[in-house]
Amino acid sequence: MKANIQIQSNPFIANADDIELIVKTHLKASDIKLETIDELDIYYKPYDGSIYYVATTVDGQTFKNVQPLFI
Repeated sequence: MKANIQIQSNPFIANADDIELIVKTHLKASDIKLETIDELDIYYKPYDGSIYYVATTVDGQTFKNVQPLFI
């Protein structure tokens, strides 16, 4: 079973899968290989629709976005 998670907070509506896709697309565009990521923490702020993340690779490197991503 696949759960569909939707976050609703006026005026923003976001799907958890869409948020994850935005972050993974940003990581790929930053030349970070997804298969090297061990842990990925994603933070969505519904009051302004901003997305932040912290990605840690298997060798301990940490990547995060300074500027917010938006849904």
